[in-house]
Amino acid sequence: MAKRHNIPLKLIANVNPNLINWKIKAKVIFNNEREKVKPISTGKICRVTLEDESGQMAGISYGDIAECIALNLTNNGEYIITGANIRKAHSSNNVGHKYELHFIQNRTEFEEVCSGKLFRLDDEAISRCKREDCKSGKSSAEGGSGGINFKPTQLAEVVASKDLLDSKKFDILAILQKTEKCEPMYANVNTQIIEKSNKFYRKKVTILDETEEVILSLASEKKQNTFWMRLRQSAE
Repeated sequence: MAKRHNIPLKLIANVNPNLINWKIKAKVIFNNEREKVKPISTGKICRVTLEDESGQMAGISYGDIAECIALNLTNNGEYIITGANIRKAHSSNNVGHKYELHFIQNRTEFEEVCSGKLFRLDDEAISRCKREDCKSGKSSAEGGSGGINFKPTQLAEVVASKDLLDSKKFDILAILQKTEKCEPMYANVNTQIIEKSNKFYRKKVTILDETEEVILSLASEKKQNTFWMRLRQSAE
């Protein structure tokens, strides 16, 4: 990487894939301070909003990098950022920018504006974050207490607690009672409802424990893909 002081400073509004060496000075905002890293079908994601006087854009990281970003960056802290990939913004990006930054291991650097402290997203930083996770008893996978700290929550308590459902972090221990065949489902594309097709599928799975019977509604873009689960109480 070129020396940081020789890299031109760009406004967020002017960030685009044609830039080669660049840096931005931006406030880093965690969209959910309580839950910085979220589970996704392929692992973990940390999404932040980057903001300067010209506008906002999203900053994305995955897996171990996501955990490292969450541990080392301060919410509402101002940083000079270099060495990220500029990619077309995902449809979930709601900050109004055509592009988003993807933070890359052994490339991305954050320099805290107030203190001048430099954080390099390198192999050493990733290893250090993993060791801290082990010491704190955290699982390497988000979504529950995990590992030796597995503590299942009764289904009745899950269904009755909106805060628990919103957190999306709980363990359950249940019997798989019944599954139904995948069926095509409606999809909303550009606010227009399209007819049933072979692209989107839904599968219902019934689970139970000693306190409750619950239907999991599983959705996927393709039959063979991993399903994302949405818990809802059986009303049937």
